[in-house]
Amino acid sequence: MNINIRAKGFTIVELAVVVSVIGILAGVTVVGYGNWREGLAKDQVKSDLLQVASSMQAAKNFSNGYPSSIPASFKASPDVVLVLKNAQSGAYCINGFHAKYPAIGMSIQSDDNSAPRESLCS
Repeated sequence: MNINIRAKGFTIVELAVVVSVIGILAGVTVVGYGNWREGLAKDQVKSDLLQVASSMQAAKNFSNGYPSSIPASFKASPDVVLVLKNAQSGAYCINGFHAKYPAIGMSIQSDDNSAPRESLCS
């Protein structure tokens, strides 16, 4: 009488394949998540620049020119830093940065306040 007893469980090869697939999926997820967060930060800076441009235009409408500082009615997002450069009564240029992603830097000027640019004001 021959009785074949087969042990239940996974082989070491099967476990190695599963672990490697999980590792690859985790790596792809981490890289994608980082790019997603950086894209959100860029959109946040762009949105704040558009809002501050609108605030500067509103201040100009109630006075003879653009203000020499960012209006107090505007509050930037928590991680966005805005720096007013070249403020004159007839024009302005504002640089925007993200605190967590220093490589993100954009600007907006009074003559093209409909579109923030990837370059900075000098």
